[in-house]
Amino acid sequence: MQLKDTINYPKTVGAKENPRMDESAVETHVTGLFGDSSQAKQAVQDLKNAGFAEDRIAVAMQDRAAQESFSAANKVQTEIAEKVPSLPELDAGQVLLLVDAADQAALALEIINRHRGVTGGVRMSS
Repeated sequence: MQLKDTINYPKTVGAKENPRMDESAVETHVTGLFGDSSQAKQAVQDLKNAGFAEDRIAVAMQDRAAQESFSAANKVQTEIAEKVPSLPELDAGQVLLLVDAADQAALALEIINRHRGVTGGVRMSS
């Protein structure tokens, strides 16, 4: 299975598509799916260097022990399941990052792409 086929991202809905929706009621999350933890680790470091706080980056992995180890070593969150209700099944070794990007979605996407992550944007009501 290809990485890009793993996640079905929901359609982005924001104030422009729905004028009755207040833009302040929408959070922007960017996801990146990585084939291995070394690529994800480099992306996390670049996200932090770009100013993304530790509490704005979350991780999910198939192996819970590996996820906890990655989270502790890289000082990122693990509560991704609560933020993405349609969390896909991950293959062994894959790492899914979720970045609370706010108004820096383009920067987060660029960093994830630079490290060969399969990217997607998700906007969800707060």
